[in-house]
Amino acid sequence: MCKLMILSLFFIYGCNSSEHVPDVSNIKVSLRTQRLDRYLAALDTNKLGEGLQQLHNQFPDFLDFYLDTLMGFKINGNYTDTNPAVEKGLRIFLTNKDYRGLFDTVEKHFPNTQGIEKELTNGFQFMKYYYPAYQVPNIIYLVSGLNNWGAFTFGPNTIGIGLDMFLGGNYPYYRSVGMPDYMNSHLQQAYIPVAVFSTIYQDMHPFVPDNKTLLDLMIQRGKQK
Repeated sequence: MCKLMILSLFFIYGCNSSEHVPDVSNIKVSLRTQRLDRYLAALDTNKLGEGLQQLHNQFPDFLDFYLDTLMGFKINGNYTDTNPAVEKGLRIFLTNKDYRGLFDTVEKHFPNTQGIEKELTNGFQFMKYYYPAYQVPNIIYLVSGLNNWGAFTFGPNTIGIGLDMFLGGNYPYYRSVGMPDYMNSHLQQAYIPVAVFSTIYQDMHPFVPDNKTLLDLMIQRGKQK
């Protein structure tokens, strides 16, 4: 039954049909969002240790995941300018002209995220309609260095969105990182809500191939799409 409800949410959301759509206008959703990409871009690269400590206060759980797991810098909470991981990892990321260009491109494409949040809020209203106890997650926007982190869950109440993975199918550097042309439709800003709720579905109903037939696996993958 739970799967049927969330799948019906995707049908409503994806098809944008008014037929048989429940009225969710009175369901209150408070969406908390943060632009980690902007905070990083604004760091003083001559005082990264100090800036990282301030960022840790704003993103106490997420920052280390971003720096060490997602980006692979392995700073490990040592927010000092003498840490080689800061000097040779993060500082290069923030000063390299290509990565600075990526930050600038993200800012140009996403001067604000109001349109995204309007659609996400509406989607979470449906989630609350079908799952009244559902806790709306916090949203953290970021730049992943084109590492294909589009939308993902972190812990029980956070969703990360890599804005650099939604710059449009014609963004020239996607091909250079091996992104196939058939993925172009997934690289658009309009796809962000779909990516978010697909991620939520996969988190609620993880793909478990054990003891399933090929047909079962095909059906489950089809539902996730």
